[in-house]
Amino acid sequence: MEIIPLVYNKKRKLRTKPDNKPIETTKLLENLNPEIPLYIKDLDGLNSNKPGLCHYQKISPQHAIWSDAGPRDQGDIMDLLFAGASKITIRTNFFPEKNIPQIKELTENQVYTTITSQKIKNNQIPSNIPPGLEGYVFIYEEQKEIDYKTKESLKSLCSKYKVYVLDEKNIKYNLWKELGATGQIREININ
Repeated sequence: MEIIPLVYNKKRKLRTKPDNKPIETTKLLENLNPEIPLYIKDLDGLNSNKPGLCHYQKISPQHAIWSDAGPRDQGDIMDLLFAGASKITIRTNFFPEKNIPQIKELTENQVYTTITSQKIKNNQIPSNIPPGLEGYVFIYEEQKEIDYKTKESLKSLCSKYKVYVLDEKNIKYNLWKELGATGQIREININ
């Protein structure tokens, strides 16, 4: 299972945790494997539709970027790509599902969509992945045990598609591996 390092863009600064002090780009890059993309959970983009594109431009010449900035439309996706993102996560609470098939007209880059345990519990899992998408990012935000039905549904999803788990605190690594997740996106420690 792949391990994808996670950093945050918050208040126009990169951070290893949302409330940590900012980290310099050079120090960040020194501590990363250039073969593995860097997942940027762009809180400025998610919360106010103002992603930190300047960071993407600084990092992308040296490192692949997987952006989770909450693009709202095709123009936002193009902005992320032009700034240097090589993979993009779209969130269906921001990006209309009916517009997802049009993404592949814009780019050949990998695009993922999010799925939550709440959607799984409510049987809101699509029978087929929308055209133009590479796979799913499962957002694990609950700190409690995952019920049997959710585990089985997630296991089935992992057997059909690429599923990366956004488990920021690295709580359930063995579970995600057991369920067949393609990878885990998690916070990194840099001193």
